Amino acid sequence: MRYFTFLFFLFAYQQSEPKSADPVPVPTEEDILSEVVEEGPVKATIEISPKEIRLGDPIQLKLSMYADKGVDIIPPPFGEALGRFQISNFTPRSVTKDDGSKEIIQTYTLQAPMSGIQRIPALRIVYTDNRNDTATEERELLTEEISLTINGLLEKDVAMDWKPARGTLVPKLNVPLWIRVVSAGGVLALVFTGFLFYRRRYISQQQAERVQSAYQKAIEDLMLLTQTDFGSNTDRFYAELSMIVRRYIEAKYGLHAP
Repeated sequence: MRYFTFLFFLFAYQQSEPKSADPVPVPTEEDILSEVVEEGPVKATIEISPKEIRLGDPIQLKLSMYADKGVDIIPPPFGEALGRFQISNFTPRSVTKDDGSKEIIQTYTLQAPMSGIQRIPALRIVYTDNRNDTATEERELLTEEISLTINGLLEKDVAMDWKPARGTLVPKLNVPLWIRVVSAGGVLALVFTGFLFYRRRYISQQQAERVQSAYQKAIEDLMLLTQTDFGSNTDRFYAELSMIVRRYIEAKYGLHAP
């Protein structure tokens, strides 16, 4: 019994053991488009793979920057001057070697927006040479503009087999003119009737709301008027009462009531 139990657990372990992922293919030198620019103590290399690109394929862009000891490098900001390419992944890396020189590497995974010729503009690298004690200024190193040909999804040698439409089209119905006129008139009459009904209902609702709000405002003003102590100044009382009545008439009927 113990022997069979041991075989069962061994078989289950072998079935649940994770399989190793397929290795990512490393592009060869023939499949890499490379451009190198150098200025004084700074050197930049752009590597793009693959050379043959189809729409939807990931594009690997690797920018490697090298500087001698005592030279500071400011790499291009993330996504700067990459045109309309979409960035799906970005990996920066910086290494200082034993001799004091520096190497900064930026790796992008891009997606082309459309087929045709797409351009990656020049990338700007800022550096400062601090090897001398004198004050130094920032300088710029620009890479070359790179043009990429993005192939479409269809193969170039695929023959397009255009076929005519199946069957014949439905013949045009010969409707008499008087039927067209009557139908158009009926549609216009329905539209006009619906417009009048909507306008009448909308205006009636507006008028009802206006009358209700005017009545409520007048009642509130009258209540406030009765609570106000005017003393012997009856003229002011009648003036306020007159203003309440005027505002009520103007709000209810939309008339100017001086």
